[in-house]
Amino acid sequence: MKKAFLKVFVVLFSMVTMVSCSKSDEDINYNASDLLGEWNLASYTYSGNFDVSNGTISLYTGDFEGRAINIDAITTFTENPNKANYSGSYDLSVQQTDSNGETTQNTYTLDNTTSVVDWELRDNLLILSNGELVEVDLPDEISSFTNLGHGDLEIIELTSNSLKLRKSIDQNFSQGGVTAIIKLEMAVDYTR
Repeated sequence: MKKAFLKVFVVLFSMVTMVSCSKSDEDINYNASDLLGEWNLASYTYSGNFDVSNGTISLYTGDFEGRAINIDAITTFTENPNKANYSGSYDLSVQQTDSNGETTQNTYTLDNTTSVVDWELRDNLLILSNGELVEVDLPDEISSFTNLGHGDLEIIELTSNSLKLRKSIDQNFSQGGVTAIIKLEMAVDYTR
């Protein structure tokens, strides 16, 4: 069961676009023209925990963290139409620790991936939608789970040479009597 959850979480957090809402700070407004152009992915990390139960019994509880290594990836933002074009590769180093203190460490190569999403800048949020995975070369363990959705990322910094995006997720999912509670902190940093 633990291996199946690991596969799902690797994919959920390996594609930068997430489904959920972030808090907006109405006092911060970034200029869309500062976002345009090519950005090099410098750092991508996430950490969090999840608890899966059937209502009365915990089926699985664990903490996880991941970080991109060996990064060779860029995202190019264009306007009219507003598209974010991602291409590149990185290895995703994932560590998962269950409630018994058992730790597993895996590294997955996300190679030759290209995707396109629509983008919109609203206050301090980068809103992504209509994600399309153009090409992907994923490990067999996770290829059948891949899905790009939509989401919003909080902009912490946007300068001529630095783009820092953050996302916090605290969600409950229920299906067929099973509930999953997921908490996540994600950081994506770009440079020019």
